[in-house]
Amino acid sequence: NMHGMPLRILAGEGDEKLVQLGGFAPKVKPENIVLIGMRDLDFGEREYIKKHQIRTYTMADIDERGIRSVIEESIAYLKD
Repeated sequence: NMHGMPLRILAGEGDEKLVQLGGFAPKVKPENIVLIGMRDLDFGEREYIKKHQIRTYTMADIDERGIRSVIEESIAYLKD
């Protein structure tokens, strides 16, 4: 089941044939990922995000803080 897995594969984990497409891995480092608008994460996704300390903003974060604030904070985080 590939649902929810493309980003993990791009980050260098998963089926080795897919991970090595293009001849290099990872395509993106977890510290360069920001997930915005997350609603429903399964246990495996939550564990992966926690393990790799991936910056994540839920829809509740957006509702509370506003999309502008979330986007500005995300850009500042990625610039560092």
